[in-house]
Amino acid sequence: MEDDDLNAKQTFLRENILEKGYDAEDFMRLLQNKKGESGLDLISWTMNELKDAVKEFIQDKSPEFSPLNEEQNNENPNFENVNEQEKNEIFEQNDQNEKNENNMNAPEEAYDLDKFSQEHPEGSTQKEEYGRTAVTEFTGFTDKEGIIVKVSSPEKKEGGIFSKSYVSYLVETAPFDFRTRKRYSDFLWLRNTLSLVYSHCVIPPLCKKNYVDRFSEALINKRMRSIEKFIQGLLIHPLIKNSQILYDFLSTEKETEFHKKKQKYGKITAPTHVKEIKTVEGDIKISVTKEKEMYLQNIEDNCNINEELLQKVTKSYKSLLLLMSQVSEKMKEISGLWKLVYEKSTKYFDIHNTSQTYNILSKVMENWAEAEKQQIDILNINVREYFRYIKNEYHSMKELGDIVESNKIIYKKAFDKLYFNKENLFKQQDLLQWGLSQKDLENKLILLKNKELAFSKMLPAETKRVNMFKEFYGSFLNSIINEYERIRILNAKRHKDNITIFIRKLSDCLTDFHVSLADRLTEFSEMKDEIISQSPQLQMSTGEKPVNDDVKNFNEEQ
Repeated sequence: MEDDDLNAKQTFLRENILEKGYDAEDFMRLLQNKKGESGLDLISWTMNELKDAVKEFIQDKSPEFSPLNEEQNNENPNFENVNEQEKNEIFEQNDQNEKNENNMNAPEEAYDLDKFSQEHPEGSTQKEEYGRTAVTEFTGFTDKEGIIVKVSSPEKKEGGIFSKSYVSYLVETAPFDFRTRKRYSDFLWLRNTLSLVYSHCVIPPLCKKNYVDRFSEALINKRMRSIEKFIQGLLIHPLIKNSQILYDFLSTEKETEFHKKKQKYGKITAPTHVKEIKTVEGDIKISVTKEKEMYLQNIEDNCNINEELLQKVTKSYKSLLLLMSQVSEKMKEISGLWKLVYEKSTKYFDIHNTSQTYNILSKVMENWAEAEKQQIDILNINVREYFRYIKNEYHSMKELGDIVESNKIIYKKAFDKLYFNKENLFKQQDLLQWGLSQKDLENKLILLKNKELAFSKMLPAETKRVNMFKEFYGSFLNSIINEYERIRILNAKRHKDNITIFIRKLSDCLTDFHVSLADRLTEFSEMKDEIISQSPQLQMSTGEKPVNDDVKNFNEEQ
C-alpha cells in the first residue's frame, strides 16, 4: 500500500509539474522551504498537502492562469460564455455522435457497392478520388540522407519526488549533432503520439515494457537496440521523418523544455476527416473497390500467418540459444578441468609434454567456448531480435488493419441502414418524407417511376453523411495497401542487408576460431620428443632405492 501511495504522489507531481512545463527545481525548492530537507521525501507529505503545494506553486508562477483550473474548466464547460453559433455546433456534434451510435445498431443486410455509387457519383467506386489535406510544415529531414541514430551510455537515475529509479539513454543523431537523454517511457510516448497524428501509417514497433529485471545489463542492451531500430524506422518513413514531433524529440536536450513540448502535443487527437489526414503528397486516395477489399483481406491473412510463424521461429531460436549457452558453459567447465589437471601435473613434475598437452587442450576448449559465445550474440542480435522486430512490425500492420476494418463496419452499417430506409420511403411514395429540394419536388411523377433516380435524390443529408464514412474508410483502405507495399519493398532490402551482415559476422567468428585451432596445432608441432631421464621416480621403477637426506643423516648418526 505504501508503494501504491508513493506512486500516486509521483504520478500527480509528474502530471502537474513536469508535464505542465513548470521548472522542477523551483518546485523542489518550494517543498524544501516548507519542510526543510525532509521536504524532498514524499513520505513526509500527504496527498492533500502536495495538492495544496502544487496549487500555491502554480498560482505564484501564473496568478491569472492555472493549468489545473484549465482542466476543470474543460471538464465542466460554461455555456454562458459561448455564443449562439458555438452552442449550435456543440449540440449538432452531440446529435451527430448519437446518430452514429444508432447506425452501429442497424441490421446487417446485403449491400452492393455499385448501387451506392449511383447515389453519389462523386464518390464512385470505379475511379480514384482525392481528399485535400494539409502536408506537414516541417522539412528539416527531407533533404538529408544517411541519418544515423545511436543509442548508448545508459545511466541509472535514482528515484526522486517525480518518479522511481529509471534508466536514461543517450540518443545521438548524425549529421545534426543532436544529443539528448531520454528514458524508455519517453519513447513509448513518442510512438503513441505519432500513432495519433499518423493514424494511416504503420508506426515502427518497440519492445514491450518489462517490469522484471529492469536494470539488468541484458535488458538495457536489448532496449538500446530496440530503440535504435524504432527511431531509424521513423527516419526512413517518407512521411513521419518530417514530423515536427520527431524533430523536437531528437533535438530537445533539456528535460524541462521537453516536458513543455509534451504538454503542447498532449491535446493531439486522431483525424476524424480525410482533410485532416497527413500524407507525403498532400492528397489521399479515397477510392473503394472490391479488388482493394480483397487485397486487404490478403494483407490481413499474410500478416496473421507471418506473425504466427515468426513467433515460432524466434521461440525456436530462443531455445537454440539456451542450448548453445549451456554448451558454451560446459566447454568452459571442461577447459577449467583440463587447466586443473595441468596445474596438478606441473606441481609434482617439471613442465613436460604430457602436462603441456593438458594445457593445450584447456586452450582449445576455451577458444571453442568463446567462439560459441560469439555465435550466440550474433544469432541473438542479427537473427532472433531482427526477425522479432519484423514480427512486431506485422503486428503493427494488423493494428492498422483493425482500424480499417472498424471504419469498414461503420460505413457498411450506415450504408445498409440508408439503403433500407430509401427502400421503405420509395414504397410509401410520400415525397414529402424524402427530404427533396423544391426543384426535385416538381419532378414528382418522374421520381415515382424511376427508382434509381429517386434513390440519388432522396435523403441528401443522410447520403452525404454515409459518403463521409465511405471516404474515411476508403482513405484507410488505400493507406494500408500503400504501407504494406512500402514495407514489403523495404523488407526485401532489409532482409538482404541484415542476413549478409549475419553471415559475414559468423564467417569472421569461425575464421577466428580456425586461427586459434591453427595456433594450438603449432604448439603441438613445436613440442619435441622427450628423452628418458634418470629421475627418482624412474630409479624406483628400476629397483634402485633413492636415499633420502634425512634417512642418510640418521644412519650416519647410528
